[in-house]
Amino acid sequence: MNKTMSRKEELKRTDFVVHVPASDANPILSLAMENEQSFAFAERLKWIIHDKVSCFFISPHLDDAIYSAGSLLSFLAEETDVKVVTLFTKATHGVYSEAAKRWLKLSGHVDAEEHYSLRSIEDENACVEVGAKSVHSGFVETMWRRKNFTTPMLGYNPPMYPEDERLMTETQEFLRFLISSSEPSVIFGPDLRLNGLPQAEWRGNNDKKVRGILAYESQNRANFQAGIIILPVERYYFNRSQNQSTLRA
Repeated sequence: MNKTMSRKEELKRTDFVVHVPASDANPILSLAMENEQSFAFAERLKWIIHDKVSCFFISPHLDDAIYSAGSLLSFLAEETDVKVVTLFTKATHGVYSEAAKRWLKLSGHVDAEEHYSLRSIEDENACVEVGAKSVHSGFVETMWRRKNFTTPMLGYNPPMYPEDERLMTETQEFLRFLISSSEPSVIFGPDLRLNGLPQAEWRGNNDKKVRGILAYESQNRANFQAGIIILPVERYYFNRSQNQSTLRA
C-alpha cells in the first residue's frame, strides 16, 4: 500500500539536503507591513487573488521558475490559474559542444534527446507538485545549438548570432500567441537587472517548492553535485505602471 513520505524520508530517498529560508505565517501581511515598496507588491498580489488573474511564470530552462519562484508560484496556484512556460526544452543529436558533454556526464546520460525527454517529464511532475500547469515551447537550448559553446564566465555576455535573433523573434511570437492581450494577466519573468524598479522579498511557505525541486531528479544530479540545495529568498522587481512583475531568478 502506498503512503505519503515524510520530508525526511523524501530527502533521504533523493540523497539531497535542502536548506530553505525562513517563512512567515502570513507572507502578504508581512509584505504590507515592511515598507512602501513591499506594500505595493502586496497590493498587487491581493489584486491577483481577488480578481483571479491568470499568472504566467516564464522559465528560460527546465527548473528555473520553480527554483527561483516556487514558493510564490505555489501560493498563487492555490488561488488562480498559474502556468509555467519554459522556453528552451529540447536538445539535438550531432556533435556536442564541450558544455553539452559536461552536462551529460554530470547528469548521468549519454543521449541528449533522451535526457531532455526525461527532463520534460520531470518538469511536468514538478509543476503538479506546486499546483501549476506546464507549457513547453520546444525551442532548442543554446549549448545544443552551437558546437563551440562553452559555459560563459559570470558577467560575460556571448555575442549574438543571426540565428539567435531569429529565435528571439520566434520566442516573442510564441508568447504573444500564448498570452491573451484581451484578458488581465501578470507575467513573471527572469531577472533582467531592472535597476531602479521597486523590489520586494517573498517569504512564503517552501514545502511545495521543495517537492517541486526534488522532482527534477536527473537535473539535480548535475546542478547540485555536493548533494546540498540552498534555496535563496525570492526577490521580485515590479513595474507599478503595468500589470507585470519580474522575478529575480
